[in-house]
Amino acid sequence: MNSSQSRGARVYSHFTRNSVLYLVALLTVGHLAYRTAGASGDYDYCADGELNPPDIGQLLPVPITTLNGTPLGDLSEVRGGSCRYIIVASGTCPFSRRAAQSWTSRAATGAHLLPDGWVSFWVLVEPATVADEFLAPGFPVDRYRPSDNNAFMKDVGVTAFPFHIVLDRTGRVTASGPRAPLPDPSAFSPDCSLDIG
Repeated sequence: MNSSQSRGARVYSHFTRNSVLYLVALLTVGHLAYRTAGASGDYDYCADGELNPPDIGQLLPVPITTLNGTPLGDLSEVRGGSCRYIIVASGTCPFSRRAAQSWTSRAATGAHLLPDGWVSFWVLVEPATVADEFLAPGFPVDRYRPSDNNAFMKDVGVTAFPFHIVLDRTGRVTASGPRAPLPDPSAFSPDCSLDIG
């Protein structure tokens, strides 16, 4: 092989290597964007695996605690007797942070977040120190933690943040899915159904 052929092979090799690296980078960015995109294409939740929400009618017997670790009982029992709108969040997901800011801003206007008969709380899958930094003590709804993060995420089927769960008065799931929307109070029905739209 003469020197011009050798130089041509090096240029081709350099071009090919850079093209492959560019393609890998493009696919990686595309994959990450897909993993943080909602089903509608809106970038509003962080996903880590296939969505596997709890079944309608399912009880959620996973232990929950206060941020400082005081046991409260199973998720299906916490704040029982009311319709419950639960948000599962992670401070490492920017969309959880954005949702928290939205909830705080709406509460700051003096608007009612939920109608009578409904309660809401957030379950944070982080240590209490992160939870306190992520959702300040003035956050408009109660903040809790799973007793065991891994068991909670497996048993409840949470693979996206933020993730919402609607429970009826007996603690059974009536709806769930990714995102943490805060609909107008008229979307919350007395039968514990919620029109997220």
